[in-house]
Amino acid sequence: MHRLARMRPQVFQVVSRCVACVPTRVRRETVWRWTQDPAFAAEVSRRQAERRQAIHSELDAGVLEAVQMLRGLVADPEAQPVPVCGPPRH
Repeated sequence: MHRLARMRPQVFQVVSRCVACVPTRVRRETVWRWTQDPAFAAEVSRRQAERRQAIHSELDAGVLEAVQMLRGLVADPEAQPVPVCGPPRH
């Protein structure tokens, strides 16, 4: 069994910092060597997938909110058109 298969809490902190793109005090050669351990690589992959899902959820929520706002403005008979700023395009 590889020594990282029984990962210490400090190693998990490094995984969290790496996935969040936060600098660590661990040399990149060390992190690369750790990535060769299946347990470490699986944990990094799992956390990256969680992070991607959270980002996608936030983006989806923002898009839905923007679409609802635009639909409300389009349907509002009292809404005034907003003039386009800047010089006319030819």
